[in-house]
Amino acid sequence: MSVKKPTGAIYDRLFSERPQFVPEHIMKIQTDLAMYGLGKVSDLLNLLDLAEQKGITVQDMRDWREYVAQKVREKVQIQSRRTQLLAKHFRCPRCDAPLAVIPIGIPQGPGNVYGWRTHLICPQEECSHEQYLRKTYGELMRNIMRIEREKE
Repeated sequence: MSVKKPTGAIYDRLFSERPQFVPEHIMKIQTDLAMYGLGKVSDLLNLLDLAEQKGITVQDMRDWREYVAQKVREKVQIQSRRTQLLAKHFRCPRCDAPLAVIPIGIPQGPGNVYGWRTHLICPQEECSHEQYLRKTYGELMRNIMRIEREKE
């Protein structure tokens, strides 16, 4: 199945191999931004129009992007610290590997008869140790943080 190339006088005039019919600034946009496609360039233009209406400068948008990126980096650092604490406090009794801590979101009932709230599982295939707790992930983290503060 072949894709039909658009044809017509307007298309031929705008996108022909004869650049003398296309203004220089349009050719520059077509060559420099062609990799993004018409949809993304249109989205960019819509965003710039909206920003202009709201009085937002390009520098404001760059500052916002840096602010959001910083918040994401902070969140990743917190998650990394949590992962390190969990690995330190929850080790497999069989192989001493750090246990994966998985919150259970199903309340006590037919799908969770015993009311388990956290599942600890060893990621080592040859071990496959499992453990269930009635404490939530948040309660576990608060206990770990309390223990860590007491050590300091």
